[in-house]
Amino acid sequence: MGKTLTPELIRQRCKTDKLQNVKNLNLWGNDLDDISILKDMPNIEICSLSLNKIASLKFFQTCDKMTELYLRKNAVSDLLEIKHLAHCPALKVLWLWDNPISEHPFYRPFIIKTLPNLVKLDNDAVTSDERVEAAQRTFSDKDILSQQPDAKPQMGKVSHPPPTAHRATTTTRHPPARPTQPRSTAPRATRGPKRPSTTRAPSATRTCSPPSWLCSRSWTRAAWCW
Repeated sequence: MGKTLTPELIRQRCKTDKLQNVKNLNLWGNDLDDISILKDMPNIEICSLSLNKIASLKFFQTCDKMTELYLRKNAVSDLLEIKHLAHCPALKVLWLWDNPISEHPFYRPFIIKTLPNLVKLDNDAVTSDERVEAAQRTFSDKDILSQQPDAKPQMGKVSHPPPTAHRATTTTRHPPARPTQPRSTAPRATRGPKRPSTTRAPSATRTCSPPSWLCSRSWTRAAWCW
């Protein structure tokens, strides 16, 4: 729900007690949607009401001295509202960008044809080619309404898609498994030839031979004699 433009708010901002003396009105970003008090302010020349919630332009038709109107980021959704500004012959600069009507396919040519004295629309100057093209075209109310875009949320609001009938099943997340190295299919290296057994062969039977002195002839003889 928006707010109402009140005399107190205007006096506070413009530092004047008489609304008829206000020539420059700057009240952007105040969530205003009711600006009916403008009918009591015929001497406005520059009006800046951007970033509000204004949906209708009918209260500007009494501002016949207005030369500049800034209504960026409001809620104007009907392109036929531009006809109210035809009662402002001194209007030279008009900003309606970021309103729903700015997406209408006839947005620029219809405004240029309805407001022939316009010099600048949004951030672009009106060219002579645009004037000639707009003057040659015919726009019926039926054509305008048939191409009317749906109103979209303004003031930076984000539209969310409708909830689905069934929510997706929540799945439990597991940590990623470590990659396993593939087993090698190459043949294992064969061991070298076995070493020969180190077991010792059984030693030959030792024979005790008599000492050399026993083998002497003298001993032999002596032994036999003994």
